[in-house]
Amino acid sequence: MTVATALVAGVDALPGLVDQAVAQAQAKLGGQHPRAALLFLSEEFTRIARETLRQATRATATTQIAGAVAMGVCTEEGWVVDRPAVAVMLFCDDDGLAPSGSGMPLSLAGTPHLLPDWQGGPPRFGGSFSPLGGSFSPLHVPPATPVWSQSRLASDGRAEAYFPGLTLDWNVSLGLELLAPPALVTGVEGYDLHTLGQRPALEALLAALPEAVRQRTPLPLHQLVAVVADGKPDEALAAGRARIVPLLAANLDRSITLARRVTPGAQVTWGLRQPQGAEHEMETAMERLRKRAPRPEFGLMFSCIGRGPYFYGSDDLDLRAFRNAYPGLPIIGAYGCGQLVPNPGGGARQLNNSVLAVVASRAG
Repeated sequence: MTVATALVAGVDALPGLVDQAVAQAQAKLGGQHPRAALLFLSEEFTRIARETLRQATRATATTQIAGAVAMGVCTEEGWVVDRPAVAVMLFCDDDGLAPSGSGMPLSLAGTPHLLPDWQGGPPRFGGSFSPLGGSFSPLHVPPATPVWSQSRLASDGRAEAYFPGLTLDWNVSLGLELLAPPALVTGVEGYDLHTLGQRPALEALLAALPEAVRQRTPLPLHQLVAVVADGKPDEALAAGRARIVPLLAANLDRSITLARRVTPGAQVTWGLRQPQGAEHEMETAMERLRKRAPRPEFGLMFSCIGRGPYFYGSDDLDLRAFRNAYPGLPIIGAYGCGQLVPNPGGGARQLNNSVLAVVASRAG
């Protein structure tokens, strides 16, 4: 297989950036003609996505193009999250990318209310790029973020593509440090978690936090989550059965408002995301992936916009870990609001503040 990528950024979002990216990728291919392409555009291209996609079709001379508008884009060359940018991956062989096939499809969601449709069927992977990351009010459904396959914008806000003839392996970095043993949910009202065991929820959270985090005012709720499971949260988390629920507010009545409802009888513990722990976890995840798939053809990365350079401060250490695990491997990625992680039994679950790394190898 022959695969190449390019990453081009500019001052303005112009379709001509696609021409530059395709030309750079084709130069790496020695002038070979691409049969298919993955194309990710930064969010500045939202209003001109259709025009830009037409330009990509002309530049590549193929209609087998899948992709999405994302909050940022990356390749093995680097990342861009703060200005207009185009990331492209070109495939020269027939088994690179196709609109249909068997195996695990790449799924791209541009609107949150379609995500439940992907909880069944084959295991699938990809990203959600909707403004609310999969959460929405029935009274306010945001417009779909542009996603596409076969060089056409998806009218229903979702697009899929397959990689025939290739074996896909993956791993995910949740970036979570569990802080306390699980406790039983005993008091809930709507989205407000009132008590765990005999303790107010906020009191239980504060007792679990490291001293340096506990003393911060206000509490860094964006770094904290509730890990909810029917059994032990740590085991459920490892098996992909736990729910990772963002914390929205710490209330005066010592309750905590969660982004999703929990039910009495569930087990809850707290998770903390900090750069050092997340970096180590991503490195470990990539080491495990490399053992399963030592010589892939290319890689894909779907990262939360809450990770990457905004999380680490100056660089995307998750992308660096991917590159270090596979030096020279063509990689393309996108930063979104949700990561669609395969369920072994079928479908996908959506995570947030996580990084999904996928590599494609020759079957057999």
